[in-house]
Amino acid sequence: MISNKLIGALVVGFMASSSLLALYGLVSTRVTTASNTYWYDTEEIAVVDGDTIRINGHRYRLSGYDTPETFQAQCDSERALGERAKQRLTQLISKHGGITLWVKSRKDQFGRFIANGSVGDIDVGHILISEGLAQPYFVGPRSSWCSPKHKPQNEGNQS
Repeated sequence: MISNKLIGALVVGFMASSSLLALYGLVSTRVTTASNTYWYDTEEIAVVDGDTIRINGHRYRLSGYDTPETFQAQCDSERALGERAKQRLTQLISKHGGITLWVKSRKDQFGRFIANGSVGDIDVGHILISEGLAQPYFVGPRSSWCSPKHKPQNEGNQS
């Protein structure tokens, strides 16, 4: 059986080594005791769109949800909703001073790290989904953001 002293020493050793890595810029300013969990300050983060962020040159696809495209949108309403999702994610990260990422061991087809992200202990995907700015997504084909259920009331009714 492992003693509490040994566990404590391991945790202290891990935190000390993480602090040294942060000091030399190899990881962000705070690493939790889980080896794949990282905290990034607002200043380190560039929000690409509602489900992708860039940190220190690395791109992260936030998993569990999908937001409308902003760069290759299929319709004007998708682009507009995508911009709102991007602005909201930016606001959430800024309000909480950063984001916690649980980084998975694989990358997606575009070379992005896959991670779950949270602010204030709440998953950002859950927030965006609850506000109508995202929809749940795990694998497979995505539903269209240009369908009538996602379009504003006056779009499509114009002559």
